[in-house]
Amino acid sequence: MNHGQAGTIRQLSDAAALRNGAAVRIGSAAATAFRKHLDPDRMTFLGLTAAKALARPVWHGFTYADWDRDPPRELFEATFDRLEASPTVRFWR
Repeated sequence: MNHGQAGTIRQLSDAAALRNGAAVRIGSAAATAFRKHLDPDRMTFLGLTAAKALARPVWHGFTYADWDRDPPRELFEATFDRLEASPTVRFWR
């Protein structure tokens, strides 16, 4: 049973199980049936957003401390290559 989790609300991973979206009765409660569904485009967007959110503070920390930025740069390049990210989202360049 899914209780309106964020992924469901944003339709990132679930789809209505019934074509007409009709409510299903469970006792006296109305519910909507869902089935698991992964949309690759939405998952890619979610992964890229998370990668940027994790990488940005690391990059700024290295910049602030004036540490060698080659190690995180190499890690970010490899990671964002695997995500097939465009150059416009690679903020460290």
